Amino acid sequence: MSLKKQFTQIINGIKESRRVLEDASPDWPKISPLKLVGTVKEYAITNFEAARDIFDSKVAALENLQQQIDELREQLKQIQGEEQ
Repeated sequence: MSLKKQFTQIINGIKESRRVLEDASPDWPKISPLKLVGTVKEYAITNFEAARDIFDSKVAALENLQQQIDELREQLKQIQGEEQ
């Protein structure tokens, strides 16, 4: 799979993850003040872990792509050096 395709998949995954988290968000204006604290607590507990896991996996994927790009650049430098 090409680096560009991998990068595009990661970006699309980040967008989809954001949409999923937003969809899971309560309709905040409709929550009564009495239930707001409990709702915020529940939402934070449920979604913080998910968001952290998503973020960590996307960062790892981007770091992997950066490593691949760096390796390709190094190979290109070696090839260009051999041609001269």
